[in-house]
Amino acid sequence: MSLLLIFLYLFSAFFVFSQIGGKLTARNSLTWLLVFGFLGFAIFAPDQLIPLARILGVQLVSNLLFAGLIFFLVFQS
Repeated sequence: MSLLLIFLYLFSAFFVFSQIGGKLTARNSLTWLLVFGFLGFAIFAPDQLIPLARILGVQLVSNLLFAGLIFFLVFQS
């Protein structure tokens, strides 16, 4: 686990959470919190996502994370 990756995650999470109620509407705040929780879980404990990836038929955890983020972007648009 890279220290730079942790720093980028914490900085972006702090930035997004500071925008809730301002530029980011309150109705989307739960979705953003869940996405950052999923990202945090994937950064700090990626081995725990292997069973979920296997159930969904995905070989790599990074592909599962990528698909989840694409789904999130489609959901937001």
